[in-house]
Amino acid sequence: MYFEILKKIRTREEAWELLGQLDALETGLYSARAAVKIPVLLQGVYETRENKKAFLEELKNQLLNLAVVSLTVALKPDESFLAKLSGWVKVNIGERAVLEIEVDAAILGGALVSYNGKYRDYSLRKALKAV
Repeated sequence: MYFEILKKIRTREEAWELLGQLDALETGLYSARAAVKIPVLLQGVYETRENKKAFLEELKNQLLNLAVVSLTVALKPDESFLAKLSGWVKVNIGERAVLEIEVDAAILGGALVSYNGKYRDYSLRKALKAV
């Protein structure tokens, strides 16, 4: 059940945004007057949960334990490129992996990649320095 939600999360930023929405939803469980909007990713799933508090707590735990692939690029990726990057990460690293994207024009092109304690520099800056 969590898998279907987690596979739609592409970036660490999206995971943190959903965590904030889950906190608001959980707060709304204890307030009779709170009209909290159910996040789009949970629609159709959340309403059917009998123990909503346990569901929210486990989903938050799952979000906090996603694998993070840090990627530094020269330009902010558009939605199409972000979808391709995320798709590659999900296929090659795992469905529970997300991107943490940083933009640094100084690398000129290519990317700096860090994952699971390993760092690789595939930047144009590095290639030009080698010439």
